[in-house]
Amino acid sequence: MLRFVGNDEALALLRRYLTDFEPYWTDGLGWRQARKLDERIANASEEASISRADVVDRIVTAASERSESRPAPVYVVNVGGSGSHWLANMLNELPGLREAAEVYVPDLLMDQMSHLPADMQAVVVDGIHLVHAWGRAGDWQKTKASSVVNTAHRPELIGLFREWDVDCKVIHLYRDPRDRALSLTYRKESYRSVSAPDMDDETYLRKKAKRSDLYLRRYRNARHHADVEVSYESLRADAVGELTNLVLALDLRASGADIRQAVFLHDADNIRAGLVESKGNLDEGGKARGWRHASVRDRLILHHLVAHPVIDLGYQLDDCLARDRVESGLRFPRRNRWAGGDVFVDQLVEHRWFPVSKRWTRPGSLVRVRPGDRMSDKELVEMFNGTRPDVVCLAGRRETGDDVVRVIEGKRGVVGLDVSGTMVTEGSMPVIQSLPDLRWVIATDTPIEEWANGFSGRA
Repeated sequence: MLRFVGNDEALALLRRYLTDFEPYWTDGLGWRQARKLDERIANASEEASISRADVVDRIVTAASERSESRPAPVYVVNVGGSGSHWLANMLNELPGLREAAEVYVPDLLMDQMSHLPADMQAVVVDGIHLVHAWGRAGDWQKTKASSVVNTAHRPELIGLFREWDVDCKVIHLYRDPRDRALSLTYRKESYRSVSAPDMDDETYLRKKAKRSDLYLRRYRNARHHADVEVSYESLRADAVGELTNLVLALDLRASGADIRQAVFLHDADNIRAGLVESKGNLDEGGKARGWRHASVRDRLILHHLVAHPVIDLGYQLDDCLARDRVESGLRFPRRNRWAGGDVFVDQLVEHRWFPVSKRWTRPGSLVRVRPGDRMSDKELVEMFNGTRPDVVCLAGRRETGDDVVRVIEGKRGVVGLDVSGTMVTEGSMPVIQSLPDLRWVIATDTPIEEWANGFSGRA
């Protein structure tokens, strides 16, 4: 009986929200969520030739009917600009899945249903999913029998998703943070014109880069994580293979033919050639060229703002000087050793930086050390006392200051130093000048940036 009463209250909350949703979205860009829901209900009304009230009735009835044996939803957690719409479009083509796009539950509604058991909260959420999926993908009969795909950017809610639906599936989609920030800055004008119409390019790029860093920290620090992770780049390289892996990993129902057809219908080259209907925001603002084609200024900014997520996600760290062809400069016919733990080490081989996977580096190669964000200053000092790196990259270590730089005072063999985005001040200038082999210094976004740019030893 308690379940029946809870279900009644959940359905009443759902009906109230769908009937009068605007008061729930009054902060910031919340009006965009209200407008989106309004459009979804209007689309469903038009497709079924029924009134908006009848649309709400159908949703509430379906949410009630599905409450006992609801197809588990699929969540694609990500940070905007990672390709979630493309992945969701392909999933939408597979049997038993319907895309709802980014669906959020407003804070006020979360508060109103917080006293309900999790399975009753799930009834409300399922109804919201259904109306978005119906209004976006159409075909009510197919929608109400399907699992819904939600691409909302809320990694900290994964635990709550699983409380609502213990069998839900969660995919973490990620993309090179540099390409993401550049794409949003220079190619996604429709969203930028709404979210930051008066912001200049550099300020907006910084905002989006910081967003990547903050998002990944939220995801890594969350108690619950995705069932499977996939990168935008791997999807681009082999969409059929990666989609097949997702289907198998998440135990979804789809044949090889289903997967190949889904990829074909949403393949960028097929869309550009007119072989299939154009969908999404492909090529808005031009084709993406990648971070290596960005300006030197943009690359220097991104180098320190997203160094942490770039390394964490396994991407190649950019050259500190943003050079496409890295000239090696000095070569040392010796072996370099570094401390273990949270530290990223790469070496220069054939004019490119490559991560080092072994304790000992290739003899004669130039070695760069970039301590991770979780390494304390004390551990950093110990590492410098026991190693002899050629390039020291402290870029993006926001808490590192002059005391750490003093550790390398007079150190031989250091040809490059990057302190961008740190707390280094003019107090480090004598220490930097004491390095006998130093050729260049990068200090973007620090008080010594101008001095570093004019440093006589810079290559």
